[in-house]
Amino acid sequence: MSYLYGKGVTQDDAEALKWFRNAGDQSSAVAQFDVGLMYAEGKGVRQDDAEALKSFRKGAEKGSAAAQRDLGLLYYHGRGVPQDLEQAYAWLFVANAQGLPEAAGDLDLAKKSLTPPALGRARKLSARHLSDYGQSNTTFR
Repeated sequence: MSYLYGKGVTQDDAEALKWFRNAGDQSSAVAQFDVGLMYAEGKGVRQDDAEALKSFRKGAEKGSAAAQRDLGLLYYHGRGVPQDLEQAYAWLFVANAQGLPEAAGDLDLAKKSLTPPALGRARKLSARHLSDYGQSNTTFR
């Protein structure tokens, strides 16, 4: 984080990305989220939604509520992946269930975008995702 914000060192997005990748390689959900965010925003690297999606998925599957939310938003908007409102709803549901306040409004928007049959499928998918990727040691980043 020091390089990202210039705390005690010169601010350097590329160097921050290198450190986040190293931490992500060691199974840090927070680092995977940070790498995804850097790709999504083009910080220290060329902006790339497909790469952001990969990193957010890794973080989401390790229990990062923030990664779950951002993964859901990529599915909702069809960024880096074909739009999939059921997947969007499911990931936003998990982030919300884990207590991430920002996910509530996003979840409501996703819900309003689904037909009743699609909402039924999305709820089943949500239950599976929550069972598989909800963590009692949730991290919000």
